This record gives sequence, C-alpha cells and structure tokens, in this order.
Amino acid sequence: MSVPTSAELEEFFFSNLAAGKLHIQECNSTGQAQWYPRAHSVQGRDGVTWKEASGRGTLFSFSVMHRGQAPETARLAPPIVVALVELSEGPLLAARIESEDPTNLYVGMELRLCVDADPTLLVFSPMEL
Repeated sequence: MSVPTSAELEEFFFSNLAAGKLHIQECNSTGQAQWYPRAHSVQGRDGVTWKEASGRGTLFSFSVMHRGQAPETARLAPPIVVALVELSEGPLLAARIESEDPTNLYVGMELRLCVDADPTLLVFSPMEL
C-alpha cells in the first residue's frame, strides 16, 4: 500500500474545494472525522477515507481584523473575520467568515461553506443572515 504524499493530499482537497465541496478524512477504525488532511489516521491503524463533509458548522471562536497587513490579504477589504469553525462532523478548522457586518456574529452561530474566488481559502458565511 502506498502512502499519499502531502502534494497528493493537497491536490485532492483543493480541487474539490474549488468545486465547492469540502472533504475531510474519516478513520477507517473508529469512524471519527479528522482535520487536517494527512496520510494516516490519528485514532487508529486502518488508515483513512476521504468523505464529503456537509459544509455546515458552528462558529466556535473568532477575531475581527480591522486592518490587513499581509500582501496575501490585500484583496480583502477590512474588516476580515478569522475564525475556528466546528464542523457538523466534529473537527475544528480555521477559516475566514464572510459577513457584511461582523457585529452580528456570535459564538454558536450556524455557518455554511462558501465558494471563494481563491480556492485555497476556507470561507464560511452565516446561515441566518
């Protein structure tokens, strides 16, 4: 059995993300979802299988940046919301939250995956706004 390289894992993940599909890995032994993508399971010895996630989660924690410094974020107009999102499947992941008014965000808010112009960014938006 060959072990996938990080480049192969990234290619699978980001090509699906560009198509609007979020994939996470599930342990073949325990059925638990894991994040971030890797060549092995962190819970068992039977490897992992890619599963399409629901694209839904809840806002676990967030920070609002009112001034961007990095050239990579130059296309994003402040404020930029960076967050931890707890997926419905369990894992926490870092993402950007797309919201016209960050003052309406709150911990526990239901979120959904958005397709961003940059397919390397995980972006969520509130389901209720």
